[in-house]
This record gives sequence, structure tokens and C-alpha cells, in this order.
Amino acid sequence: MVLPRRHRGRPGKGTGHLARTRGRRGLRRTPVGPAISFSEDFRLIGQESGRIVHAVPFQGTRHGRIRRCIKNMSIGIASGEGKMWIHTAGVTRNLDDFALCFKTEQDLFLESMAEAAGSVIDKLGADRIVYVNLMNNLSIDCDCDSNPAPPELADIGILASMDPVALDRACVDLIYAADEEKSASLRRRMEEKHATHTLDRAEALGIGRQQYTLIGIDA
Repeated sequence: MVLPRRHRGRPGKGTGHLARTRGRRGLRRTPVGPAISFSEDFRLIGQESGRIVHAVPFQGTRHGRIRRCIKNMSIGIASGEGKMWIHTAGVTRNLDDFALCFKTEQDLFLESMAEAAGSVIDKLGADRIVYVNLMNNLSIDCDCDSNPAPPELADIGILASMDPVALDRACVDLIYAADEEKSASLRRRMEEKHATHTLDRAEALGIGRQQYTLIGIDA
């Protein structure tokens, strides 16, 4: 079973908090939606094999982050309060303070995503999660955008790993290895917004490594 792509939790309604056990700075706790707030709920996800399959389309977003494993394990799973907490790098959980999201220093925001993802992964169990990134119809904008840019890159493939950092890095590298003209917009956005800084922070926290080996599987 696939984890929810996004959870639109409301403040105070079923929100739980996951503590981060990695690192000494940044977000200490992450508000998450009720579906994964408590350990007894986790048995409902991938209960047949004990594994959790986390699948997400690989895309760009307006904030310059890449929609991928780390992003989806943080903002994608966070409650409404949690989304604010991450976007403001721990300044507020109040949804009425939405304007503060656009005032957060970019690198702090990116680091907060890695920290929040770490708390979720620690709680679920790193050795239970299989990550899948779907690299098809790639656009610089997320499909959650009300007016996304049209896809500029065709299908690259489907990648999977139990290391979310290695997987996201491999996807980034494949973008740079793709057609130079068609990948230009996405590469430019990632570079302008320091998108891969999230992976640097995630690696520093011990969530995974940016080294990997690609193993092809014939259809």
C-alpha cells in the first residue's frame, strides 16, 4: 500500500507529534496527520509484508524543492500545522501566518524538510520502507500547483531504493544527464533554489547517503 501523497490535517484535529532523534539543531518535533501519529496505525500500511511502499512522482516545485522522497516524507505527511512548521523552519504552526512561509531563509526551509523527514522515517523504521520515484512527464512545477508549467521532459523511468537520499540523488543526476535543452528549466530552478541542499542535510543527519549504484531491470 502507498502512503498518502499529502495530508490536509487541521490544527488540533488528530495531529500527533514525532520527535527527531538525529542531529542537535533545527526542528525537534514534527506535527503529523492522524494516520501515522501512533505506532498502532502503522500496521495498517503494508501490513501483509511488514513493508511500507512510498511512491511519489519526481517533479519540481515553485519553492525550488524537488518533489521526491525527502519532500514527501516531510511536508507530504505533515499535518496542516506541520506544513507551516516546516515551511517556516520552526517559527510557527499557525495556519493564519501563511505569509511567513515566504520569508523563511531558503536553506533553513530545505534543512527543515530533511529534519522532518528524519523524524517520520525514524518512527516508521528505516528498514521497513521501500521508496519509489516515478520520473515521467517531468515539469518544473508540482501537480498540486493550480497552474503548473507543462512537462518538458518525457519518461526517464521508475527508480526504487531503501535509501531515500541515494534515490533522490540518482534522480537529480538523471535530470542532468537528460536532454540539455529539455531539462534546462528544471535544472535552473533547482540551482537557483539550492534544491539539493536538502540532500546534504539529510545525509548529515544519517538518513542516507548520496553515493549509489544504478542497477537496470529489463522490462
